[in-house]
Amino acid sequence: MFGVIVLALLLIMTIVGPLVYRQSPDAIDYSASLQPPSLQHPFGTDDLGRDLLARTMLGGRVSMAVGVVAVLIAITWAKRDHASSSNRNFGVDDEPSP
Repeated sequence: MFGVIVLALLLIMTIVGPLVYRQSPDAIDYSASLQPPSLQHPFGTDDLGRDLLARTMLGGRVSMAVGVVAVLIAITWAKRDHASSSNRNFGVDDEPSP
């Protein structure tokens, strides 16, 4: 159950987060480089002054997309493999052919 809650929070953060938190993940501000977490930048900034929370949410979207594609490939592969093995009568519950 804990895993479902964490996954739901990650999904909400990556989908709804950029709509609520409007900082650009690519905006460079050298005067704000390596700032600690604050109200303006909750995760702080990197060496180029980019907001780390905005970059984390953008990276989360990419990670979620990669995960969905990997699951779809695995499902497709498993269905294809199951369909081909059941056509050749290699099932566990089948009677051996004479």
